[in-house]
Amino acid sequence: IQPTVVELFQADDYFSGEQLDNLWWIKKVNADKYQQQLQQTTKVKVWVIDSWVDKNHQDLNWNVNETDGYNFIDDNTDTTDGNWHGSQVAWVIWAKVNWSWVFWVNSNADLVPLKILNNQWIGSSYDLLEAINYSKEKWNKVLNISLWWYWDPSTDPICQAITDAKNVWITTVVAAWNNNWDVSSIVPAWCSDAITV
Repeated sequence: IQPTVVELFQADDYFSGEQLDNLWWIKKVNADKYQQQLQQTTKVKVWVIDSWVDKNHQDLNWNVNETDGYNFIDDNTDTTDGNWHGSQVAWVIWAKVNWSWVFWVNSNADLVPLKILNNQWIGSSYDLLEAINYSKEKWNKVLNISLWWYWDPSTDPICQAITDAKNVWITTVVAAWNNNWDVSSIVPAWCSDAITV
């Protein structure tokens, strides 16, 4: 397999201490009303394939599982998030409710970081494929991949890896990005067995 360069755009931080009244999109879908009702009672492992997750972040420090995590760039268990993107992704999946309004997707997630991005937000499809296969071997149930690159989804090996994961009951959630793009030539957003958000 030939490594494919994966580049990321900087994510925006919409939640830096804003008041609920300013967060119109949260109120539009009634997230503030339903969040507590949707709390999970069973802890679910969510494998975050990205740049690692900062276990010292005040909103994440309860639920980062570094024991199962792995650094595929350096082939070790180095836990440094050199560009914070993985921590931001993890924060959207699960963040501890504290002094500010925090809205997460899953209230009882066990965040497992798998590092495939360096400090410049660049990684290879080879490391991504390794990370997907690694999580399958660990009986993972949920994968998050917030990366993108241009490729033909019908021939990209990552799409096949996501399909293989689905065949063993693993749900893969991927990013559609923030630019109102047509994602029909973007991987993994257009992979047929991914859930694109």
